[in-house]
Formats: sequence, C-alpha cells, structure tokens
Amino acid sequence: MTAAAGHPRYREDWIAPFRTAIQSELRPRSVVIDVGGGRNPAVSRADLPPGAVYIGIDLSERELLSAPPGSYDRSIVADVKDHQPELEGCADLVVSWAVLEHVAPLEVAISNIHSYLRPGGLFVAQLSGGRSAFAMINRAIPHWLAKTMMKRLLQRDPATVFPAPYDRCTYSALVPTLANWSAVRVIPRYRGAGYFRFLSPLQAVYLHYEDMIVRGQHHDLATHYLVLARK
Repeated sequence: MTAAAGHPRYREDWIAPFRTAIQSELRPRSVVIDVGGGRNPAVSRADLPPGAVYIGIDLSERELLSAPPGSYDRSIVADVKDHQPELEGCADLVVSWAVLEHVAPLEVAISNIHSYLRPGGLFVAQLSGGRSAFAMINRAIPHWLAKTMMKRLLQRDPATVFPAPYDRCTYSALVPTLANWSAVRVIPRYRGAGYFRFLSPLQAVYLHYEDMIVRGQHHDLATHYLVLARK
C-alpha cells in the first residue's frame, strides 16, 4: 500500500468533476470538439446523446486512428495552434484532458478554441500545473530521459509521453489568458503523489509538501487545473 492510498484526497474520483461538467452540457445534436483526445476520447460514443457530432483534433494521425472504432464522426490531424476556419462558431462544447500543458503558445490555442464555440458554448479542460513538482522535474531533464524514467519507474508506455513546455500553466497566468470569456472558473487541484509511487518514503515527503500548499492555498503550485470557461 502506497503512502497516498489512504489519503482522503486520493480516494476521490479524480476524473468525476471533469465528466460532470461535460455531461451537464451535452444535448441531442450537440457538436463537441475534443482537443488532443487521440486514442482516448474524453467522451465515449455511448455517453453521447442522440444526434451528437464528435470531432477529434490531434497532432498525431496515429493517435486518432488508435481510438476505439466509431469514436469520432470527424478527425482532424492538426496542431490546436493552427486555426481551422471551417470550425468557427460550430461547437456547443470543447473538451480537453491532459493536453494543454503540451501546447505553446497556449494563448493562441485558447483563442482558436474560443472561436470554435457558439455564443454560450463551454470549454472544459484539465491540464497539469507548470509549477508542480513533477513539472519542474520534467523541464529540468531531457525529454528522452523523461521517457526512460517514466517507463522504468512508473511503467508508462513511452509512446504516451510527450514534451510539455507548460506555457501559462499556472493559476495567475491562466486567469488573464481567459479574460475575454464571459464566465471563467479555474479550479486548482492537488494530486501529484502518483509520480513518486516508486519510492514510498519520497512519496510520503511529497504528500506532506502537497498538504502544506493546499492549506496555504498556493494556487500557482497546484498539480493540475480544471478550467470551465463559457464564451
């Protein structure tokens, strides 16, 4: 049993707030854009309402083709920073899970996403924090070494490890980046102990540190952010 296993914060359903925000917006014939979902779409076909259209944008064609058959009604192989004029004003909902920390400049991607939404449409995203312990370690070492360490220490498939510049991935940077949206919530989240599960004493030290930043409400040190932004 790891040090994190018994911690109340780590017994919560981590993905539930993200899914709840999405489900509350899904309607019949909704148009949903998934930014960077690749092989793991944020919304399964079974969870989509009747007539919904699900569009996947991903930099990798291989990732899109690795998704379960029928996941996407349309796949676009492109960088989210590259504007897609045909998507302007078409979407009711844009979703993104664990992708935006890999994008720079982030403000260009956010501007594109804003343009794809209809008035009143919602953007739901979770991304990693740029000042989290694991992000700082990730930036300090070469990407090839990060992939090797993730494989050896955390049994992570190297094909799922991508470079991450963490551009504007802090609370104090995200809020002004979303300033032109009609309503915004940036929710700091704290659960990074899984990156240290290979060594229990180190994980216990990390948990103590994480508890301190939670109590101190040091939002810029959050491990992740859940973004809810309405156009």
